[in-house]
Amino acid sequence: MITAKKRVEEVVNDMAGIAGKVDLKKGELTVSYAEEVDDERIIVRIEKAGYTVTGCKG
Repeated sequence: MITAKKRVEEVVNDMAGIAGKVDLKKGELTVSYAEEVDDERIIVRIEKAGYTVTGCKG
């Protein structure tokens, strides 16, 4: 069974040049990237996977 944490990380990590790590204690996803990326691209991918993004710090 795949967990929500793992699925969200996979969705983000499948994007070229982007890496994501979920922290369940904080309820946050930390994203690292090699080049500038539009936050909306990441948000759309996560939401298409069936999850809700409640905020974005950038």
